[in-house]
Amino acid sequence: MRELADVEVQEIDDPSSLEHVTPTHWVIFEGGLAAYFMDEDAACAFQRTWRTAIGLDPATGEVPVSGSVPESRIPPLLDATSADAVLQWFTELAKRGLMFHPEDDPASIIDKSYRPIFTETEVAELRMVLSAIHDAGITDPCSIALRALDNLYNSRGN
Repeated sequence: MRELADVEVQEIDDPSSLEHVTPTHWVIFEGGLAAYFMDEDAACAFQRTWRTAIGLDPATGEVPVSGSVPESRIPPLLDATSADAVLQWFTELAKRGLMFHPEDDPASIIDKSYRPIFTETEVAELRMVLSAIHDAGITDPCSIALRALDNLYNSRGN
């Protein structure tokens, strides 16, 4: 099972040190990856979404008493600001048989028996990742997803 840690919202001490944006709050993930937000409400909304995606109580960040944190099939996105990292993320989704069109809501993706492909937790995680990609300024995730499929197809000798 993949262990994901909770995130804490923090105020940025010196927003002038960041180029091209003036965020006021951020969250820091394990490993030092950070997400920046323009206000506390956006940062806290992200925190609640993240907690839900990893199976924690969205208000407290604690593991619900009723069970443990479920394992996710969704690969981690290491850097939403890097097109190469986004390509790697889409490639890993494709390898796992989980690729879908980035403009579609993950909750709407169904199998041939009309059952949802993704769990509620995975839907929340996918929405959070796609939002992070968009917020990072990646303007055409669809072309990156298509490139991931092309690379995967070509790497298999097809």
